[in-house]
Amino acid sequence: MTRVMLADDQTMVRQALAAALIERGLDVVAQVADGEATVRAAAELRPDIVVMEARLPILSGIDACRRVTHNDPHLRVLMLTNERDTSTLTGAFRAGATGYLLKSASVDDLAMSLQRVRRGETVVSKELKPALLAEARGMMSQTNGSPGTGQTQVANGSVSSSSPTTAGSVMATATANVRPISKRESEVLQLIADGCSTPEVAEQLFISQKTVKNHLASIYSKLDARDRTQAVLRAVRLGLIDLR
Repeated sequence: MTRVMLADDQTMVRQALAAALIERGLDVVAQVADGEATVRAAAELRPDIVVMEARLPILSGIDACRRVTHNDPHLRVLMLTNERDTSTLTGAFRAGATGYLLKSASVDDLAMSLQRVRRGETVVSKELKPALLAEARGMMSQTNGSPGTGQTQVANGSVSSSSPTTAGSVMATATANVRPISKRESEVLQLIADGCSTPEVAEQLFISQKTVKNHLASIYSKLDARDRTQAVLRAVRLGLIDLR
């Protein structure tokens, strides 16, 4: 049974979420109201996933996420918040979050997202994916030589910063370590980046859905990605596809 901890400063939100998740078979091991309590409880109880509000008191959700994932690399964090700004979204992934979901999501969506996060998949609310991909586009522009004091890299779904003097060597090393993807795999990945579903990719390329899934499995292996979002972000960084 998946062990979940809830971190939110609103008591009614925590209680309602706990009841709904328990009803769906999850084990809610703790409910906490601030970032420092989150760090302490995570270290003591070692849950599988922390469902965390980004704007926590005392210690922010972003800082709490960074500390709990540093203390326990196996711990997954899913941000559940109303914050839609790109800086909070990317900050969460920089801090080690595996998912970012808006509170407008249904409880069933949350439960499904928790299953995916537990498997190590990256989860982002559909409404926020354009902002995340736009950020990746900016990162790609910087990597290709745009002026700036620092350059941002995307690797395996997490975001980190590097100086202009090291970005080129990091890029070259990453490219050298990636097995080349085929022309057909590149076509599949480009359509995925454009927002197509598996059936839509199959229809556009005149192949079966099973073949699309086989191509995706090969792409994940070659790019060392766990899911579509990670694959797209890494492919953008490596210049394998374009964001249109």
